[in-house]
Amino acid sequence: MEFVGREEDFDPVAQQLASSEDEGRADENEAADQRPVEPEVTVIQILLASRSNTKTVLDIDNAKLASEDFKMNYAKEQAMRMAVEADISGLRRVLDDMNLGRSDLEMQYEGLKDELIMLKRSHQVEIALVKTHVGSQVNVSVDAAPSQDLNAAMTEIRKHYESVAIKNRKELEAWYQGKLATVEIEVMTNNEQLKSSLEPTLADTQKRYSAQLAGLQSMVTSLELQLSQLHANIAHNKQEYDMFLNLKTRLELEIAENRRLLDGEDDSSTQGRW
Repeated sequence: MEFVGREEDFDPVAQQLASSEDEGRADENEAADQRPVEPEVTVIQILLASRSNTKTVLDIDNAKLASEDFKMNYAKEQAMRMAVEADISGLRRVLDDMNLGRSDLEMQYEGLKDELIMLKRSHQVEIALVKTHVGSQVNVSVDAAPSQDLNAAMTEIRKHYESVAIKNRKELEAWYQGKLATVEIEVMTNNEQLKSSLEPTLADTQKRYSAQLAGLQSMVTSLELQLSQLHANIAHNKQEYDMFLNLKTRLELEIAENRRLLDGEDDSSTQGRW
């Protein structure tokens, strides 16, 4: 009876040891169930973080490239604008020279017209003086020699001064026509020179603008292609990101389900112990 009583004293200790062993085995099983999951989750998280960082770096690089392209385009457009302004300034100077030349020619033409008017007036005055002088000579001749043939003398004198007047008029008209022809030749020469000087400038300007426009068009086409490629890359990265996000969600659900099952087994084992 005494030995049996000692065994009964050891029964609670044995039961505690058995319970501790069961709990240890349950913890080992739970740890064993969780060991393969945690490394996998860590790898997925690393992959997702790496993918996100790679996408961020690509976006930053693309933004830098786009910014550099815009800066280059701005510099080219600035240079083209300065060239256009320089050409416009040169054409304005040429136009000012043309206007000055035209004003000078108009002033010369007006001066010639005034000079012609003055010459005509002077010629008329000379004719009037000649007529007055001839009349006085006729009166003297009549008083001195009444028997002289006055009609013949008057006719001869009239013919002489008429021939002189015609000669002077012809010389004046010839001089005026010569001056006018000279001015017209100068105007035509200046116009031809101006036209000859402007045509190469305009041709060069048109050629340069055509080349610049072609370059800008090719640049715009290249930028559009780059932008399309960037959109495609962004769409592809978003698709991959969504795929990894779905995978992460499924893994989290599986992990939650495993934990729920493990928690249920723990509850069952705990209730079984009690």
